[in-house]
Amino acid sequence: MLLFVSNYTIGKEIPAEPFAAAGFFCYCASYRNALKTFREKEIGATVLDGTLALKTAETLCRTLRAEAPEMPIALIVTSTDCPNADADALIRISSPKEILSAILQFCKERGFFDTALSSPYLSFAEPGYTVRLLGYPLKLSPSEYRLLHCLFYLAPRTVAPDDLLELSFPGQSVNPAALSVLISKINRKAKLLGADPLIRNLYGRGYRLSNAIFDLRSGQPDPE
Repeated sequence: MLLFVSNYTIGKEIPAEPFAAAGFFCYCASYRNALKTFREKEIGATVLDGTLALKTAETLCRTLRAEAPEMPIALIVTSTDCPNADADALIRISSPKEILSAILQFCKERGFFDTALSSPYLSFAEPGYTVRLLGYPLKLSPSEYRLLHCLFYLAPRTVAPDDLLELSFPGQSVNPAALSVLISKINRKAKLLGADPLIRNLYGRGYRLSNAIFDLRSGQPDPE
């Protein structure tokens, strides 16, 4: 999972919509909370936005390099900055509007995420907000699609509600109750196609996809 560190606020200074449009999932943290997020989550790569806090970004880059020497780190700077940091990639931009596209380009070049996810049972290669489930098209709302995409991206892991909300709806005020409603709607739609349940709720732990969605080993029970 990617960690994006910036003192800009997702959903305010940086719009959240392009994340969803690109099928892109990452943890977003300010510099104040960056190390805590890095140490608590499963982070495989980090992008540091140094356009507002270059010295702080350089310090964090050195700390991350010491704690995770093999982890790819990208540093975003302005066109006039002269950074002193051991980053794997240096990305120069001229406007905050370019930050998101720079992150997406970095991730595509490094192969950090794939939006065309598929298994023998579930595919996200359909146009619009339609997935193919058990060979049949399943039309979802944008929020339902985003949520299911995130669970499939993280499968077969069980995802805590707070993490699922943070990854699926960055910068948006979606609460756990609304999350439960969305999952119920997805399961009702999937049931009509013979997938029951598509998303499982493991009490006290979180949500995950049914084993059959990402595994051909049919006949094995879904663990509770």
